[in-house]
Amino acid sequence: MDLFLKLKSEFEKNLQKNDKILACVSGGPDSVVLIDFLNKLKEEKKLKIYIAHFNHKLRGKDSEKDADFVKNLAIKYGNKFLYKEMDIKKLIKLKNSGPEKTARDERYKFFIKAAQKNKILKIFLAHNKDDNVETILFRFIKGAGTEGLTGIPRMRKILNGDFGLKLKNTNIYIIRPLLKISRKEILEYIKENKLKYMIDKTNKENIYVRNKIRNKLIPFIEKVFNPNFKNTVVNISDILSNDNDFLEDLCKNYEKKIILKKSGLKVIISFKNYIRLNIAIRLRLIRNILKFMFTKHRKITYVLIQDMDRAILNKKNISLPFGYKCYFDKRKIIIKK
Repeated sequence: MDLFLKLKSEFEKNLQKNDKILACVSGGPDSVVLIDFLNKLKEEKKLKIYIAHFNHKLRGKDSEKDADFVKNLAIKYGNKFLYKEMDIKKLIKLKNSGPEKTARDERYKFFIKAAQKNKILKIFLAHNKDDNVETILFRFIKGAGTEGLTGIPRMRKILNGDFGLKLKNTNIYIIRPLLKISRKEILEYIKENKLKYMIDKTNKENIYVRNKIRNKLIPFIEKVFNPNFKNTVVNISDILSNDNDFLEDLCKNYEKKIILKKSGLKVIISFKNYIRLNIAIRLRLIRNILKFMFTKHRKITYVLIQDMDRAILNKKNISLPFGYKCYFDKRKIIIKK
């Protein structure tokens, strides 16, 4: 398929006439293609486009050059420019947290708040097919389950608690129209359309795990084992995504029979019905309950879920993160603050 038609097909899946779009632009090749193609559709779809740029101030003068470049893109296309900068290095020291996660969380907080302020319901990000492969491998190395190995979602709704934000009745969606487009195709589009873009030199530095996956692991596997490795990973993630959707639907049906009471502070489940479940559904049920109760999800680990399942089966009490506990009482399992 012609690259233009392929891109048009991907973008139009989530575009309607008169949409307001927040396009997150770093200045790199992916985001330059994202904003250029959105503007190619602007007149036809009568789009109102906002360009958002977050300056992490991690790369000194290069970060300032990126910000200026993106601001000039907004002027070039006639899009409104939304900007925020933050000294992430200082925040990392203050929070004693990892640089990648801290930068990502603050970036997404800005995008979501900017969308809310401007009454925008669609946030477009420029993750591509190669990014998805790298993410899947990163999660595999870290020990993700079925849901994690489905990769980056093409579209997802922002929920209360995401990125530590307290949100009420939000209908904001994150959309990634380039997720089926490879890095090679993106560079091809840039060459054909004579577009300029910024280069992040840190992408070549093998400091972070993700960079090592991109620059070392994937090229090695393609050279030694499978030249079509990226497509293989994407195909596996598609299969897992379908399996995950099926298991999630199954789990929701069982929840109706097993959960007797459900609130943010207290969940009661039937012990008799719980022990009859297959272990795959039991573990998924626990994970979903904890995700519902906890505002922060980073402590919902496989080990915690296993320990909780084991405690329930043996009618034993177990302490949970954030001041919650799980205990057996009169043939009921109670999880409460």
